[in-house]
Amino acid sequence: FTEPVGSDYFVQGMQLRINDTAYDFFPSAFEDTVGPDKALFHALKQTKDTDTLQFTSLQIDSQPFSAKGLAEALADTDYQDCVDHM
Repeated sequence: FTEPVGSDYFVQGMQLRINDTAYDFFPSAFEDTVGPDKALFHALKQTKDTDTLQFTSLQIDSQPFSAKGLAEALADTDYQDCVDHM
C-alpha cells in the first residue's frame, strides 16, 4: 500500500521494525479484530530500553533509533486513545 508523504511524494510499503520484526500501519478492516495497527501499538507498549526501532519502506529505510522510554511513555495510553487523537 502507499502512504502519502507531502503532496508530491509517496512512500510504498511503509512498516515499523522493532528489532527484527516488521509491523504494518494499516488499520483492521473490522473494529473488533486485532489488525496490523493494533498489533503494532501493543508491540510498542512492550518495548524495552534496549530495543531498536526503524521505519522501513520499499524506497528507503530510516536509521535505527532507540525505544528507550517508549513503553513508559505509553503505559497509561490505550489503542483507542491513539485512534481518538488522529
